[in-house]
Amino acid sequence: MKTLKTILFLSFLLPLKIWGQLPTHIVQQLLHADTVMLVSHLQTDGIVIMDDKGKKQFPKKLVEKRVLNKELIVKHALLTTNDRQELADILKQPFKDRKVETCQFIPFNAIVFIESGKASSIEVSLECRAYKYIQGNKEELVQMDKAKWMKLSAYFERFEISNED
Repeated sequence: MKTLKTILFLSFLLPLKIWGQLPTHIVQQLLHADTVMLVSHLQTDGIVIMDDKGKKQFPKKLVEKRVLNKELIVKHALLTTNDRQELADILKQPFKDRKVETCQFIPFNAIVFIESGKASSIEVSLECRAYKYIQGNKEELVQMDKAKWMKLSAYFERFEISNED
């Protein structure tokens, strides 16, 4: 019975890359993109709404087909080279906590990269202590430990981009 509980618990965690760090190529993208900005945005994930005809309506995506949906942005702040390095240092920190607190991932913040007119992003849920990025065709959800979460929250707040309303 204990083994079954462990398997069920671990299968719940499989979608999370809990102890992962941001891949090197994404850190390089952060450091070298033409433009990098922090944004607060309208809801882009987490719930599905049924319309009057019973059809599922999914939230719009912040970046779709490498195009930034500016209509979803509430606030933004452009990052300097020094700002980018500080952010990269925060995101590269390894996971050190012994336990994980999870919730439904509903991001209201993001780190947006624009290179040669094409956008990509790291969606951030400060409330859930997690961020999500796309690698190839696969979304990776990374849980933050308390130290990284506190530093990233303070970083967004410093730019007045901590919208979790």
